Amino acid sequence: MNKNIFLTSLYVASISLFLCIQNEALAAISENIKTERSLTSQWQWQYRVLAIYLPNLEQISQLRAYLEKEKVAIEQRRLKVIVLNEVSLVDVLENNSKVNTNSNQKEISEKMAGKSSILIGLDGGVKNFYDWPNAQTLIDLEAVFADIDGMPMRRIELSESRNPEQ
Repeated sequence: MNKNIFLTSLYVASISLFLCIQNEALAAISENIKTERSLTSQWQWQYRVLAIYLPNLEQISQLRAYLEKEKVAIEQRRLKVIVLNEVSLVDVLENNSKVNTNSNQKEISEKMAGKSSILIGLDGGVKNFYDWPNAQTLIDLEAVFADIDGMPMRRIELSESRNPEQ
């Protein structure tokens, strides 16, 4: 009988120790996930993202000048415009502030699948890919705006802005 009590106690202690270690490991993994959130999850439900691949970062000033002319329309659509190349990922309308880490750059690059630009929706999903016809045409905002304005969530935003009492 003593032997059975000892074995049962040992078994319970082993399970308790295992669960304690497992909980600590899960807490550590959870903390890593919180601190290393992907770019799309950081902006999910807040912004749509237009990511543009520019191998030549000297084109950013040209792009920024173009975007500044359309800043109101961009803000109305809750659109972030980011530029990436092999070494950086920057928010064009936020004074080229660097956007987070290399993992975000890799995430966006993978989603782009070799295209020159990608539109990511509020839900974090890929909405469209774009290849612009030539190097002089960095982006066609009218095409991007048309895609955004056709999205169900954008149509809801537009109807709410037209009928604020509802």
